[in-house]
Amino acid sequence: MTLYRVTLRFTEKDTAAKVTGEWTAKETARKTFRSWIGLYGGGTATIRVESEQEDGSTAALDAWPMTT
Repeated sequence: MTLYRVTLRFTEKDTAAKVTGEWTAKETARKTFRSWIGLYGGGTATIRVESEQEDGSTAALDAWPMTT
């Protein structure tokens, strides 16, 4: 089973306070990601959505602000 995790950090630093949510439904994670961009995306927050497979491997699905 794939786990989808959304992480919100209030600054760009890795040591910053964070909020994390985890779901088994990809659409729920995507909806939360978009919602958090609307709430916190105008400041210094970073938001990331990633998937975690049963073997522990992870893959980034999206991030805000978008990276190039």
